[in-house]
Amino acid sequence: MPKKYRSGFERLSRLWPDTDVRYANALQAVKENFSGFTKKEGYARPDRLTDNQKKQIRRYYNLLSEYTEGGPVYKMSPSELPKSIKKGGRKNVEAVMKAAQMPQGRKRSKFIFIKYDGETIPKVKVRNNSPVFVNDRFGYSKEVIELNKYALAQDAEQTIYSIAPLVHGARFFRIINGRHE
Repeated sequence: MPKKYRSGFERLSRLWPDTDVRYANALQAVKENFSGFTKKEGYARPDRLTDNQKKQIRRYYNLLSEYTEGGPVYKMSPSELPKSIKKGGRKNVEAVMKAAQMPQGRKRSKFIFIKYDGETIPKVKVRNNSPVFVNDRFGYSKEVIELNKYALAQDAEQTIYSIAPLVHGARFFRIINGRHE
């Protein structure tokens, strides 16, 4: 019989069976990585949380576990980005988050969660007005190019050939579907 999928928050029940303690620990993890979970907004005591607040904590804890599980992840602060990206403001920081495959929670996120090899911290550079993750030790760079999903469904071969000018000189390609490669 296959194992049932359990979200990150559901797995916390093994560690902390008491509901209030579970929400307190999840809230602490969410506060460290996302903004907006302050005492002023009512996130002070786990025993006084409303149903909507509990839902937000579960949602963002599951999002955090999705971003941090499945391999080594580097939590890059927006202050570590190059000046050319920071100069563009929040819009450019969100473009880097989108390139790092963070589809949700970008507005509240305090960090950019970048998957890497576990040894060398990736650098962010700009190439053709889009963010690129570069690993100098292994000599590779990773650029995410989004394809139109409807065009890909209708004529996959032509859609892939249409991006050939964008990737001129690249020796290796990998198709990424969501967070999975």
